[in-house]
Amino acid sequence: MSHARLDQAQAIKPFIVNLRRAIHRKPELGFDVHTTANLVRARCKS
Repeated sequence: MSHARLDQAQAIKPFIVNLRRAIHRKPELGFDVHTTANLVRARCKS
């Protein structure tokens, strides 16, 4: 992996970790994942 890609990955790591933690705080089962989808959509737009 190039240094540029590694730097990009490190830059978004806190965002990804926080998103993962938020998703796991309110687990949804099966294909009924409306809250998760809304959370991801909102976080990615900001």
